[in-house]
Amino acid sequence: MKKFTSTLILLIVLFALAQLIRPSFKDPSVTLDALVPDSVKAVFKKGCYDCHSNETDLKWFAKITPANFLVASHVRDGRKALNFSNWDSLDAGAQKGKLFWAVHDIRNKEMPLKSYLMLHGAASLDAHDL
Repeated sequence: MKKFTSTLILLIVLFALAQLIRPSFKDPSVTLDALVPDSVKAVFKKGCYDCHSNETDLKWFAKITPANFLVASHVRDGRKALNFSNWDSLDAGAQKGKLFWAVHDIRNKEMPLKSYLMLHGAASLDAHDL
């Protein structure tokens, strides 16, 4: 029993110390949001903005180490692939292409990620959203 208690205390201390290690994560300013109708923007905010914009809304559990490293990585990758907050940095052709691939990935159930939907069920996109 003493060994179990010692191990448990050690694990709690290590977990607490791990909270001091944080990934670099910032929400840069929005230069120009996607120029789409409000109904489309509502769908983007529902299922895409947490990873594909500079308006990430982190929940409490996404701020705990080690989950925060996974979340920061997903957001960095998501913004790199498509960032609705920097829409003005894309020419018209690139904007159309990004929207095409977004619809393609949603239609093929590749986006939002299943791992994201497990904790953010409200972000699920359906045929009406498409």
